[in-house]
Amino acid sequence: MMLKRQREPCSPCGEGASCFWGRDNKMTNLHVTYTSFPRLRCVFCTIIIRNQSLQEKYPGGLEAFVRHFNARCNDRIAVYCDMGSDIGDVLMVLHQCGMKEFEDFTTLDTVDSEMWCCAKPEMRKRSFSVDTRVEWLKGQFWKGNVWVWFCG
Repeated sequence: MMLKRQREPCSPCGEGASCFWGRDNKMTNLHVTYTSFPRLRCVFCTIIIRNQSLQEKYPGGLEAFVRHFNARCNDRIAVYCDMGSDIGDVLMVLHQCGMKEFEDFTTLDTVDSEMWCCAKPEMRKRSFSVDTRVEWLKGQFWKGNVWVWFCG
């Protein structure tokens, strides 16, 4: 007789290992989650969330969000990046927590900036502003990367 290991449901969906967030909650994929730098790098499809909103509305606060989604953060904002356009699951969770786009978070597709530089290679040599669509966040393309910082 073979015993199957029972897994605890993972947060925030409670579905266990078959869900998008299903992990064993072990520190097997270490990465830097916090930085003191005011600017954070964005890659591919990105969600930028105000830390205050996560503390107030996300179950377990900022620390839980960073742990569940392998996000990065500084003192003011958290950044979640995904290579595909699978940010829909994270957006759904944020909406379920009562967060509102443009008030609590915004999204960026950094590929737009990269495509602009492919069309006009001279653009890669100088920085230019990236529209974040919110007043509390500034963005800039600089040396081949998109960077964002809180300014509210």
